[in-house]
Amino acid sequence: MLINVVNVIFVNIKAWFKVFIKFKYFLAFFCLSCTCLQVFSQTALYYNGNIFTSDTSNPFINYFVVENGKFTRSGNSYVTDSSVHFDYRIDLEGKTVIPGIIDSHIHFIDGSLGLLQISLSNIVDSVELRNSIISTSKQMIDGYYIARDLGFPALYGISSPLNFLDKVLPDSPAILFLKSGHAAIANSKAMKKLGVTSKTKISDGSIGIAKDGELNGWLLEAAAMEALKRIGSSYSDRTIEEAVLKGQRLALSYGITTMGDNTFSPFHMKVYQAMQRDGNLKLRMWTRSFGRIPQTTSLMYPMGTKKLGLIGQGNDFTRVHYHLTKLFEDMSLSVPPELTGIKEPGGTIYLSEKEVKHYLLLHPDKTYAFHVQGEKGLQNIIDALNERGNSKNHHRHVIDHAGYCTENQLTELKKLGASVTILASQTFDYPAIIRQYGENSIPLRENELLNARLKYRVLDGALSSDFPYGMDTSFVQHKNIDGLNPFPNMAVNVCGKFPDGSVVNGFENKTLTVSEAIHSYTVNGAYVLGAENLLGKIAPGYVADFLILEDSISDIDPMGLYRSKVAQTYISVKKCLI
Repeated sequence: MLINVVNVIFVNIKAWFKVFIKFKYFLAFFCLSCTCLQVFSQTALYYNGNIFTSDTSNPFINYFVVENGKFTRSGNSYVTDSSVHFDYRIDLEGKTVIPGIIDSHIHFIDGSLGLLQISLSNIVDSVELRNSIISTSKQMIDGYYIARDLGFPALYGISSPLNFLDKVLPDSPAILFLKSGHAAIANSKAMKKLGVTSKTKISDGSIGIAKDGELNGWLLEAAAMEALKRIGSSYSDRTIEEAVLKGQRLALSYGITTMGDNTFSPFHMKVYQAMQRDGNLKLRMWTRSFGRIPQTTSLMYPMGTKKLGLIGQGNDFTRVHYHLTKLFEDMSLSVPPELTGIKEPGGTIYLSEKEVKHYLLLHPDKTYAFHVQGEKGLQNIIDALNERGNSKNHHRHVIDHAGYCTENQLTELKKLGASVTILASQTFDYPAIIRQYGENSIPLRENELLNARLKYRVLDGALSSDFPYGMDTSFVQHKNIDGLNPFPNMAVNVCGKFPDGSVVNGFENKTLTVSEAIHSYTVNGAYVLGAENLLGKIAPGYVADFLILEDSISDIDPMGLYRSKVAQTYISVKKCLI
């Protein structure tokens, strides 16, 4: 009997002890939460700065106040007063401050994985290419030899890249992606591993076939992107996370805080969300799905928008957010005409007006981004949108690049409520593109080619990098410039000069001012993402994303943009650089 009583008492003590322990942990968690909340809610004054706000109503200020991760006050007349309480007072010491950079068109997973891959950007001919591949042949990633940034000149004279690679690297699957991202070459083992044969058909792309009917190693447009997607699906999550962290460090060092990312993969979006929940993803990601594969939209849309229930539990949708569906209308401007037989900028049309209209009718609730470079392809999109009528075009569809277009077309898109991304880095290719089309006797209206000024002023165009793609020609000559860095991208579009000071001939009437370039890379980028009331400005009510530059920038010395360095990047007022 006594033993039973003792056992009952002991059991009760254990139960109460467990309750106490749980209460103790709850109390500790509560106190920690309160501490974190207190830190986040502290008020900080930033003063004595040369601050460009991207807010047209108040473009230049010298102070702002931040609380709860947002700007609450800003202006020019603040006087330091000890009677006003701030938890922190930060003297900006006259440094230049601008809103966080928004890169509204980027392939961040691909670019970040590229940082783990082999770069061939400096290769100029087939001899150098062969030697480089041999010297790096042991650098494999998850079963593939993968290289990037190859320029077309290195392949001149090689009739069959597949045979070339088979001789140089016979024992490993090898694929080399060209700088534009719209082309790749592969050897026999890679083709087999990718499931590509001479009979394989790819929508929106083509597979190179030799005269004997066999593969010649070329993968063009969507064929290259499909290869990239299949390889990407074979990467381990550890490899992808390692790549994203490396890419994020680089992006933050350039002041980038938000991205419109062409991930196309639900798996990659899942990785982003997992990293965000673990506190490892600092960047904001607005992701896209691929319209030709409707399953990506059906998976990514609920992953990126649902805020209740099991799906999305613990996710911060201001950090990782599903944005829109991507379709490819035509080719890249940078693919040489002799390779494809194209007759005009933009080349092969992948979607007719009828097909574009088909997507709009079948999925009226979706917002689309259209990769389009040529006038004919752009007109297909405009005609399809017009046929639906303005009353039904309540989505802010995104026109990616519109490299070769007329002012009338941009005006039509404005009426239709569309937005446009400007492939900023493609300006480095401007002379080469003109030369390529000129050598092929293709009529070219130069004023309608890569006109950044027109897109900015007619359609609130947003400069973007398209990292790691978009540049195939002269860009590789500028070895100290990274395609992700927004400041050289601004520089070439502001001063119309290359880093060595030489003039981009024919571009003088297409340039932007320094203020326009910053505006384009901030609030206009937010406009493309549909977040112009949340991001892109240093103004009350906006998220406190901003960066401090080491040196000032001005219209007096626009070449200084090439030398711009970021001293510190802030996302929701939290420092991101160490």
